[in-house]
Amino acid sequence: MEETVDTFLLESWRDLFKSAFHWSVLLAVLIGLGFAALTATLESRSDLVLVSAAVFTVAGAIVALVVPAADLMGQANRSQADYWLKRVLEKQGPDRRKEAKNGAQSLQEIVEVSTPALRGSCYVFLSLVLSLFALCVPNAIILGIFLLDRVLLGLSIGLLLIGALWFFPAAARAYRLGTLEKVIRYLDLLADSPEDGET
Repeated sequence: MEETVDTFLLESWRDLFKSAFHWSVLLAVLIGLGFAALTATLESRSDLVLVSAAVFTVAGAIVALVVPAADLMGQANRSQADYWLKRVLEKQGPDRRKEAKNGAQSLQEIVEVSTPALRGSCYVFLSLVLSLFALCVPNAIILGIFLLDRVLLGLSIGLLLIGALWFFPAAARAYRLGTLEKVIRYLDLLADSPEDGET
């Protein structure tokens, strides 16, 4: 089935919303409101602008790094999906079912690691946008007990912090220490076992 641009965009937005609406967004909002309260101690608008610019810079740098990393992760995910499909299609009977089960398990692990990375990307991008708004919005707009620019800055900081934390599962998987340890144990067993001709 050929995928149209509209279908691709619709599925991309669906995945984005599905991963972004998570309990951690509430944590980011709470942290953001805490930071909004802390920014009330800033004496002048110029102090707020400096903090907003710093958050904007950090979020922008992370977004600039996330885009190529997401492309690499997407290529690796597609490669794994192709690998397992080819491997399953080459098998017959019970072997095919066993390979299909192994492939589904492996790909599910990839989904479980990729989803938090997508969530982190969403949060950091929202942080970038909110910090830009915090720079541009006039400080006279009152939102409840806070000024709007301070709420935007606080939410931006909260999203940036929680978004950065969501990158750790993908980073930990990239090292694959568990897999390396299994291979090391296997190689140690091979090194300690006698050769076929040895007694």
